[in-house]
Amino acid sequence: MNKNSVGLALLVSFLSSVSLINTPSAKALNFQGNLYVADSGSGNIYNYSPSGTQSTFASGLSYPNGVVFNKAGDLIATEFFGGAIDEFTPSGTKYTFASGLSRPTDLAYDSLGNLFETDALTGNIYKYNSSGQQTIFATGLNDPAFIAFDASGNLFVTEFGAGIIDKFTPDGVQSTFASGLNQPQGLAFGHNGNLYEADFGSGSVNEFSPNGVQSTFASGMVNPIGLAFASTGDLFVSDYGSGIIYAYSTAAVQTTFASGLNNPAGITFSTPVPFEFSPEQGFMLGVPLFLGLRYLKKKKAAK
Repeated sequence: MNKNSVGLALLVSFLSSVSLINTPSAKALNFQGNLYVADSGSGNIYNYSPSGTQSTFASGLSYPNGVVFNKAGDLIATEFFGGAIDEFTPSGTKYTFASGLSRPTDLAYDSLGNLFETDALTGNIYKYNSSGQQTIFATGLNDPAFIAFDASGNLFVTEFGAGIIDKFTPDGVQSTFASGLNQPQGLAFGHNGNLYEADFGSGSVNEFSPNGVQSTFASGMVNPIGLAFASTGDLFVSDYGSGIIYAYSTAAVQTTFASGLNNPAGITFSTPVPFEFSPEQGFMLGVPLFLGLRYLKKKKAAK
């Protein structure tokens, strides 16, 4: 084997070892951006590959509703009738994040890693710090449902019972962003900075500019509830009434992504998380990479 082959072989060895890792100490990664769906009626959380292949990620839950990923790659989910917030590792191991709640509905993280939760029965929005300590962020809402943060850290909340969207500054100052809606549910911000709202009662998805100008993005659904944007910019919508997940292009062209669900509610896309290696794995991966790069550097300097 000549010197060129040696350097190439070492680099190939490194790349192969990365792609074939499958050990308990390496976190499960989802670079595809799989779609996770809280299927309230079945008590399951489903995982969909980009091609639409379905698998069951979790089961036996009491009306799962809101789902969100934390920065570590764990899935956080509410059990609406179970009064709990669950945390699932990438491999599906379940832990209880919070319990003794009334009707936990939806979840969202702010930029500092604090978790926010709406509680439909108490009318409160709760805030959990990184240690899991709970405080009340806002109170007196009429059936608060889904929530989303904008790029400036403002929290937007749908009040299902009042037909409005509230806006809260990071300091908790409340204002009305939109009103006159028909049982508003899911919220999501698009790549264009506009806010999208699933209007459960009208069967539509409304789009709002940053200054609150409303337009209809899509209509003709039964009871849209969950919204999530893919990395492509396509908007995915769970239709609670029909059991269908729709995908909408940026031009609002509709396709059916999945069907046959039992009251699908909150949806979210997985995000890539960093590799986590044991010291032994780091050594095994580092040696071929170091030697390969060292050889190529020496070769370049000799020219």
